[in-house]
Amino acid sequence: GVDLLSFLLQVSIHICHDQGNLILVSLFRAAVNPYFRFLKSWLYAGECDFSHTEFGLVMDQRYMNARSCEYWLYTYGLTELEESGSETAFLTDIQSKVYSTGKSLALLRLICPDHHLAGKYR
Repeated sequence: GVDLLSFLLQVSIHICHDQGNLILVSLFRAAVNPYFRFLKSWLYAGECDFSHTEFGLVMDQRYMNARSCEYWLYTYGLTELEESGSETAFLTDIQSKVYSTGKSLALLRLICPDHHLAGKYR
């Protein structure tokens, strides 16, 4: 999750030789793929599952079928990323924007599934 990405970024600051740097780039690339999959699903379709708590998003299944303001207020929630200095700054800066964008798309998909923005990975 975010902790692993932050750790790899922090370690990469202190690695100077090429071999170590290449290994870190390879590890970072593999570690960032789940985050990119989450972003693609959440930002383009407003979809998420329970496994995305590691990226700062929680979902309360109890409100998924609510058709009142409870859906908007309680279905999706934003969790605080652990502050570990500048290492998580790259995510904390965009976390609320990612959250509100996906949450809005999820609502749009619910109330107007035929809308062109509510499509799958547009």
